[in-house]
Amino acid sequence: MGQVELDTPVETYRIAVELAAENALTAAKSQLIAGEQMAVLSLTVYVNAPVGYTLHSRIADLASRFMEEHTGGAISSRAAIGVSSLPGDATFEVSIVAAADRYSPLLVGVGVRVS
Repeated sequence: MGQVELDTPVETYRIAVELAAENALTAAKSQLIAGEQMAVLSLTVYVNAPVGYTLHSRIADLASRFMEEHTGGAISSRAAIGVSSLPGDATFEVSIVAAADRYSPLLVGVGVRVS
């Protein structure tokens, strides 16, 4: 797809941005074990943009909303970065840092009575 265009409305890119966000989320979720939940701590959206493009943050808003809708939580930190190219001539790339809520099956539902 290549670079975004200066005069194209941001909404035009929604599907592509959401696909990039979904790919990042799927990759992170593939590392979870049964019963774990995941929280997205940080989101970085790389935008393949020409010189003079200034709507990077609005593009990142699309990815943020997607993540919030699909993880049920807010994102602590976000960055939108304009670059002159991306691998495979991609238009967007999304990177996340996530934390897994690990639990110990030995501690769940265990009651201890001390006499």
